[in-house]
Amino acid sequence: MAYEALVRRADVYRIVLEEHAEGTYIFVFREPDSPGPEEDYLQDNTEIAMRACEDHYGVPRSAWKEIPNPGLM
Repeated sequence: MAYEALVRRADVYRIVLEEHAEGTYIFVFREPDSPGPEEDYLQDNTEIAMRACEDHYGVPRSAWKEIPNPGLM
């Protein structure tokens, strides 16, 4: 499963969370037309990843939308 949030900050455009067997990746995009993420982080699970995004980027839980067919990379 994957989730996306648009971020209202000058230095971050959007954040995508992707669940994998090893945990949940946080992909940080800085530009709308970016071909790929500028940063990525691995967290143990989606709950921890969402909390980390709230702490570091100010993304509230209500901002996350499920991506039905992620084809991020």
